[in-house]
Amino acid sequence: MECHFWFFYSKEVNLKVLLNHLQKVEEPYRIITNNAEVQDYLSKHGKNVLALGDLFPENAEITETVYQEARKIRNEYRKIFKNIVFKDIKIFRAFEYHLLLQLAVIIKGKWLLKEKKNTVFIFEKFSPSYFGIMKIAKEMNYKNEIDVGFLKGKKIEYFKSTNENNSITYAEMASRHRAINFAKHGFGKGVSLEKIQRLLKFGFSVLRLFLKGFFYNAIQKKEQSINLILKKIDKKILNSTAKYDAICGIFLTASRLDIYLKPMFPVIEKFHKNNTPIQIFTSDISTSLVLSKEKISVINMFEEVNLTLNLIKNSEDGKKIKTMLEKLVIENENILGFDELFHDLLRRTYRTMAIIVILDNIFKKMKFKTILDGGTGEEFENTAIELALKHNIISYSFVPSPPSPYPQFSDWWHSDKTFLEGLQGLEVMKKLGYEEDRFEIVGGARFDHYKLINSSDSKNFLKENFQISKEKKLIVFVMSRWHDNDENWIPRFIKFCNKKNFEIIMKIHPTYKVASQNVSEKKIMHIESKCKGMKYIITYDVDLTTLLSASEMVITDWSSVGLAAILLGKPLLQVNFTKEEIQKSVRYFDFGASIHITNYDKLEEIAIQILGDDEKIVKELNIGREKIIELYNFRNDGNAAQRIYEILTS
Repeated sequence: MECHFWFFYSKEVNLKVLLNHLQKVEEPYRIITNNAEVQDYLSKHGKNVLALGDLFPENAEITETVYQEARKIRNEYRKIFKNIVFKDIKIFRAFEYHLLLQLAVIIKGKWLLKEKKNTVFIFEKFSPSYFGIMKIAKEMNYKNEIDVGFLKGKKIEYFKSTNENNSITYAEMASRHRAINFAKHGFGKGVSLEKIQRLLKFGFSVLRLFLKGFFYNAIQKKEQSINLILKKIDKKILNSTAKYDAICGIFLTASRLDIYLKPMFPVIEKFHKNNTPIQIFTSDISTSLVLSKEKISVINMFEEVNLTLNLIKNSEDGKKIKTMLEKLVIENENILGFDELFHDLLRRTYRTMAIIVILDNIFKKMKFKTILDGGTGEEFENTAIELALKHNIISYSFVPSPPSPYPQFSDWWHSDKTFLEGLQGLEVMKKLGYEEDRFEIVGGARFDHYKLINSSDSKNFLKENFQISKEKKLIVFVMSRWHDNDENWIPRFIKFCNKKNFEIIMKIHPTYKVASQNVSEKKIMHIESKCKGMKYIITYDVDLTTLLSASEMVITDWSSVGLAAILLGKPLLQVNFTKEEIQKSVRYFDFGASIHITNYDKLEEIAIQILGDDEKIVKELNIGREKIIELYNFRNDGNAAQRIYEILTS
């Protein structure tokens, strides 16, 4: 039996060359992938390709069992790490969620390898968990080394888990890749001055970090170097409007504008309108790019965290930590993944120590009553929460969209209190094992402006910018992701809309700006090739609420966009032509608030009825809408941000 593990980064893999690499694998074999484009391409070339997501669906019993096993092993790690403390902070708390995800990947791999079949894993993006899967394969007598291959151009570069630089190199690569993708695709298509400026700003940040690393490492006393870094952060804070007077600190690591940042903007605006000092911090380039695009002031500590990390790594404290972890690995060699994940855990430990040094200095000087994070579960936010506890400051988190009862989320939120949008969220959190008194149901701040939206203004905007007629009925089409056969039925529906004189706008999910771009571009090309001469718009960038408020009907799958449509009073159709299991949290049709459609002909029939003002259907949807609003947007009064502001400043 053979086992191979290859990884790549989007647009850097040559699929034709991939076929050549596969010729060297012993037949018959199967391919396991987490990338839709790889699955589609290799399947068309006669390969046996299975999607990891299909083998382990998020809401399936098998996935629940995976996470139960992963959690038990994670708890063993927690015991091992209990004495690794820095400045009174337990370091493991910062990244235990990331470890859980890595352990779950190893366990999935282990279960697949038990089937004793020639297997090739081809995954997008790097994770040190791949080394754990390869070690298990070797123990099961698969013919392989533990090395993991990086698909780059026409070559496969192999790396060993024993090489410390591998984990660090590819962690940094992932961070750079995410930031570059955002800079390229986060400002619309084509070339613009703004996009060029963002790319240059990113490039200068990385270059400056590289050059300053030499300077700080040249100083013999590491304490002196760290003090210089802390003074630099002090200067940034003193040059800001709030200085050290901020009563609330916001800590963010989130490149996704729509999910993690937009829900916060109304709350940030409340602080500004009330002249209440607030300070926003990040250690991530992508987040800084997003906030700067939105003209929101932020203290970006990307450079300082990375410089401090390198200084700590080479300090006495850093060397002691490494020795301690090396000893723990030897003592606990039977624990799943410890040896293979060692260098990643060490890197995360150094980074957490760097964040502790910087944030502890800030917390000592600030006048915070509360802190708030975006609910991302990242090291930066989790460390801020631990320091808030140390300094007797209450910490709050956002749950920025209706939560799903997936097992991995039971370990996500660490804050003292968490803001929920509705009663549905509370029920999910209790099922996940959280205590009820940790939550504040406040409504969705991201929906507050819905009360002020003028649909006529939205229609005027679309007419002026996209020649969308105000007199014609508009259908807005927003999916959570691309599905099989979308490129076939969507052109058919566009043709139907043109024939019936309806306007149609399709908004592509923003995740395709930074991931699986080839998949999205190919789907769009197929649609465009079949819709020549027809009128329609496909966009990544038009504001969603503008589209929804101007529409007469909204089509989605199980995207949370459906909730936005419901709150705006728009007829909602949830299509599911591939007969996939729709998540319980977005089955709006269970309440009568949407219409579930699994047959294409039914889609055209219902569209004609709704846009033909069928009073019966519209009335039934209105009744269902009222049932669901309180569950998903508490009070629905446009005052959620005000409630959050009052809690954070009380």
